[in-house]
Parts: sequence; C-alpha cells; structure tokens
Amino acid sequence: MTLDQAAELMGVTSRHTRRILADDRERGAAALAHGDRGRRPVNATPEALTAEVVQVARSRGVRPIHPSPYLSLIQLPPFPQPSLLPHTQQQPPLPSRDPFRLS
Repeated sequence: MTLDQAAELMGVTSRHTRRILADDRERGAAALAHGDRGRRPVNATPEALTAEVVQVARSRGVRPIHPSPYLSLIQLPPFPQPSLLPHTQQQPPLPSRDPFRLS
C-alpha cells in the first residue's frame, strides 16, 4: 500500500500520514493513543463530592434517575458570582436575536 493510498483510507493528508508513520516507528502502538488518555478532565466533579452524593442517595433510598431533590442536603462549595470572577473569565452578554429590539 502506498502512502497516498493509506492517507486516503484514513481520511487524512499524505503529510499527516507521514507524521503518523514516523511516530509509530518511534513509539510503536502507543503513538496511536491520544495524549490526554488516562488524565482526569479539569472540569470533572471532584471525587469526594461524587462519593458524598452517592452516599446520600444510597442512604435515602434514592433511585439513580431522580436524586435531584436530595442534592440540597449536601454542602456544596459556593459558586463564584460572575461579577467576582477575574475580568478575563467574564463572558460578554450575547446580542439579542430579536430583529425589532433596539438594545
């Protein structure tokens, strides 16, 4: 199989196919795995909070599909108000989609 045929089969450019092939020769099969594989996402719910939610749900006999009324029993950390966030984290307001609205 030629490089161009492999690129077409994978749906990538021949240049990217050369990079994949070089990386495969250097690192083997590990080169095909994504670099973030095995890492916990930065926006994941902390494990301690997840465990506490599960413990409260089990102790109250809550079925997994409707635990929301019991979530108020857990002491959650306060969520920062948007006005207290650093300026770089504040989102600008979205423009109105109403064509007749003047503001």
